[in-house]
Amino acid sequence: MTAKISELRLDVEQLKGLLETATRNRVKDLLVLNIAKLETEITKLVEREESAAKEGGDSNTGKPRPVQANMPFRVKLSTYGWENDGKFIKVYVTLKNVHNIPKENVSVEFTETSMSLNVSELDGKSYNLPIHDLLQLIDPSSSSHKVKTDMVLVNLRKKDGTNTWNHVTKSDVKKTDAKAAAPSMGKDAGEDPNKAMMNIMKKMYDEGDDEMKRSIAKAWTEGKEKGGGGFPGLPGF
Repeated sequence: MTAKISELRLDVEQLKGLLETATRNRVKDLLVLNIAKLETEITKLVEREESAAKEGGDSNTGKPRPVQANMPFRVKLSTYGWENDGKFIKVYVTLKNVHNIPKENVSVEFTETSMSLNVSELDGKSYNLPIHDLLQLIDPSSSSHKVKTDMVLVNLRKKDGTNTWNHVTKSDVKKTDAKAAAPSMGKDAGEDPNKAMMNIMKKMYDEGDDEMKRSIAKAWTEGKEKGGGGFPGLPGF
């Protein structure tokens, strides 16, 4: 494993930690987007290394990987957004160009305690997002999915129709409880968690494209107008 892959994975882990402490939906969306981008970059680097190892070549040469018919790379997803929306739990999965493939290439398997999204033949890859051990029971027959621009929306119908979901899975609850019992991130790292998040957002802004800069600026502008703090790293704040 190259040092670059290791560094990217450390970045992903830190972003996931900040995602769990974030409270504003727009900030969460920005973090999820950047996690997905980094995981895509990691996947590409791993594929290049594996291809170079099979060919006995150098993974840093950028030599194109030979395409093997009927053998697309399988990518296991772990990042998604979600929303508690009345009788449904909505799961958002970002996949670039997913709206351009045939509808039959996107499917979701449901049980009362799980869902598994499968996407095949998307730019030469197949994707799978398994979510097991759901917090509460769902109704598989009333659950569904929709393909939107660069996204798949999965609607999980709550079996009892209540609005008590505060996490997606039981594992998420255990992680939250474990974090609550452990020393706070700020105390552990010698840095305030809010300051850590601000530093990450500033880094995302500095390194992002024009669209990312506009999204972050808009998020902090709205937060400031509603009485939140500004973002000193952005122009005009």
